[in-house]
Amino acid sequence: MKKKILVLGASLCLACLSAFSIGIGPQVNVNPIIPIWDGPSMWGAACSVKFDSMPIYWAFGFDSGYYTYEDEDGHNVHTTKYTTSVTGDYHIKEGKFTEMLGWYWGFGAVFSASFTAKHSNYYVSAGPRIYFGMNWKFNNDTMEVFAQTAAQPELGLAFGEDGKENGFIRPAIYIPSNIGIRFWF
Repeated sequence: MKKKILVLGASLCLACLSAFSIGIGPQVNVNPIIPIWDGPSMWGAACSVKFDSMPIYWAFGFDSGYYTYEDEDGHNVHTTKYTTSVTGDYHIKEGKFTEMLGWYWGFGAVFSASFTAKHSNYYVSAGPRIYFGMNWKFNNDTMEVFAQTAAQPELGLAFGEDGKENGFIRPAIYIPSNIGIRFWF
């Protein structure tokens, strides 16, 4: 009896897998910023995921980069800035260059939180994003390699010893670029 229940349960799971799919995989990030006074590019990695149940491509990332700020006493402080971020993107349009090479573009949003290695500085920011990307699907569409870039204006708040910036709403435009791979199940 137990074997029949296990076989029935396994069959039901296999049937559900064909009805729903999930795409998940790693990506590498580089995040240049304008204005440059906020620091040079940040580098990092993220996990990208897409569920069939919703039309949004999610990415959960971690980036770090060299950062300099002026403290309350007017001294330059050199440190590392660490950022975690969440993006949600909605593909407006998709198309094909060739049978396997496609393109897409759309809109999305980002939320990020950062802190510095030296002293106690914290930053939070959010904003919209518009992006363009290319993808190559192969192995019967079970693997997808993609590259994309975005324009991402953000407003952020700074807290801590970052003297000039404490509590200040800071505008910045990021130009994040990503290369990654998704495995579709």
